[in-house]
Amino acid sequence: MPHGETPDQLGSHYVLEIDDTVVAFFNTCTGLQAEYETYTYAEGGLNTFVHQLKGPIRYGNLTLTRGITKNNELLKWFKSPKERSQRGSITIKMLDNTLAVVKTWAFSAAWAVRYTGPSLDVSMHGMAIESIEIAHEGLIEGVS
Repeated sequence: MPHGETPDQLGSHYVLEIDDTVVAFFNTCTGLQAEYETYTYAEGGLNTFVHQLKGPIRYGNLTLTRGITKNNELLKWFKSPKERSQRGSITIKMLDNTLAVVKTWAFSAAWAVRYTGPSLDVSMHGMAIESIEIAHEGLIEGVS
């Protein structure tokens, strides 16, 4: 463990803010990724390697999951308009056990592309889970 960090200072859950308003807390967050497309170029006369050229950056969709609550903000946001001019920014903050912010990521032009509610099987003994999948146009510079 890095010097000066204790286990209670490690990220344990996430908070989603939509246009600077806290909407929900989550147990898991996936899709925090970015990658460059690459193009190969075989230069004539050189057979020892193939050039790898950098293309545009591509971002994955974010998926946040949590136990179901009475809060309906996620479903309302999912049903809200999706026009480009109406998409706002979102912020995802990783929190530690004391609710202190460990890391922050912000994304532009975000919108909910999928909402998944809990299974309606009453014989299940586990927790009812809901998730939201979010598309966006990239990380906002200077936040992470």
